[in-house]
Amino acid sequence: SVIPKFTMRAVQIVNETSHALRIWQQRPDEYERPDRELMAASVDLLAAVVEGLQEQGPEAIAKMNFLSILPLALQENSSRTKQSGFWLWGSCTAHCMVPLSAILPQLIPFCVNGLGPSVSITVNSNAAWALSETSRKMPAEVNPHLGVLIPPLVAILQRKDGIDIKPWQRQGHGQLLRTVCFTLTNLRQYTALGEKWPTLYQQLPADL
Repeated sequence: SVIPKFTMRAVQIVNETSHALRIWQQRPDEYERPDRELMAASVDLLAAVVEGLQEQGPEAIAKMNFLSILPLALQENSSRTKQSGFWLWGSCTAHCMVPLSAILPQLIPFCVNGLGPSVSITVNSNAAWALSETSRKMPAEVNPHLGVLIPPLVAILQRKDGIDIKPWQRQGHGQLLRTVCFTLTNLRQYTALGEKWPTLYQQLPADL
């Protein structure tokens, strides 16, 4: 099968590009900027492999250990690479829960960052979606991290039009609001957030 070859090549590209980026950031005058787009495309390929293999996904991950590249993608400054990383994360929740749960504590800080105002709306949306899927499939693993995950979700709902949201961002922000509301619904239904919902509800904007 060509899938293992493509997968290993994609993993190799992500690892090599991440390493090259660290060197370039330290000495930008001596090295050419690495191709972040190629890195993002490789992460997209891995997500496609997970979605295509479905139930065979855990076996493929065990053999090739390609979830090790998730932190590398999520720590990247490139929005394109970050959003691809969150897409891979969300894809893994459907068929690769065991290997994903092993690295979830390492991924949570990247999710918090991915929900923040310093990244793009697309990254926000993909991070919220990945968290939503994780809460449905692995609620017990999410529970210890609710304290750091809920504030950035609420902060997204509290963003002000014309201040935090520019006119050209309104359509994307509208989609983001729907994704975040869906994420909070899943967190309320599947995790310990349900017990704290009355308190959280008081923080939500009245016009949602």
